Amino acid sequence: MSPVEIVRVLPGFAGNVCGLRRGEVQLDSATLCGTYRGQVASHPAARRVEAMLVMARAKPMLLDHGPEEYVSALAAWAQARGMTALLSPYEFTPVREEARGGYSNSMEGIRPARAGSGAWRSVLAALEPGRVMLGWCCLLRGWDGRLGVLLGYPECCAAAYPARWERAKRESRGDVAAAMLSEWGLGYAGPFGWEANVFARYLGFELIQHFPCRPDCDATLRLARRNLAALRAFAPEIVEQAVRVLGAPVAFARNGGVAVFPGGLVMVEGGECVLTFDPRAALATGPLRPAVEKAEGRIEVTQSGFEAGGTEFDGWLIDFQKEAER
Repeated sequence: MSPVEIVRVLPGFAGNVCGLRRGEVQLDSATLCGTYRGQVASHPAARRVEAMLVMARAKPMLLDHGPEEYVSALAAWAQARGMTALLSPYEFTPVREEARGGYSNSMEGIRPARAGSGAWRSVLAALEPGRVMLGWCCLLRGWDGRLGVLLGYPECCAAAYPARWERAKRESRGDVAAAMLSEWGLGYAGPFGWEANVFARYLGFELIQHFPCRPDCDATLRLARRNLAALRAFAPEIVEQAVRVLGAPVAFARNGGVAVFPGGLVMVEGGECVLTFDPRAALATGPLRPAVEKAEGRIEVTQSGFEAGGTEFDGWLIDFQKEAER
């Protein structure tokens, strides 16, 4: 669908669906579809898991975020490949978490988008124009659960996200993973199927783009296995390393970082839980990095979290070694 067609159709479409009021957002081509006019032969997002899944038609729609130039170029790249793409009706400032490797789970300073501001925006892209326009309306009205379904997330997980959002925003800067684990109690969690490991995203590895309703959610495991099959067919070069990291134990500190331990082993015996690992293979962010380096290949679960390198962290040792894919 061309920018001209979108500008003509969307005001009535959005007004009927969302009760859009005149003047709330700009509905011109530059604001809706981006300002990028350069070459679109490639884009950094094209090598990300989510974009590859959309191109393989294993995922119905892409959602990405970044500065206006980045999302405008991504929209142009998607349009050149037969997709419809729309930028979010608002712009914002990302709230970065250095303890999570610079990842951002929340935003601040949300305001109506203005073309040319250079601010951060979101972008939606899909082969179905109606799906993109519905997704844009969900962004406009804050319908996170409905947007999750449009993005292809399991309905149980899409419903759980807004239910946990206020707690996540209040306690962990929008990290819904921390809010989910808080319901399990501190310390050891698992064992879980590795395909649902959402925590490795903070280190650049993922099979799924949503926060599961539970780390053992069957619908999430099925979705992750389908994604894995698509990646093996369309991008086999990234699968081996991703599986190695996703199938590793995770140390997740509520406010202090995340670490994964490829090749590590979690042992639970006699009321004790211990992780042994190769320090050379460990990956960590934030305050966990020096603690992992001092841990000499051993982390113990405590009553309120885990101990690494002489430092105790409120958090969880999560075992993702339950099973291989089916």
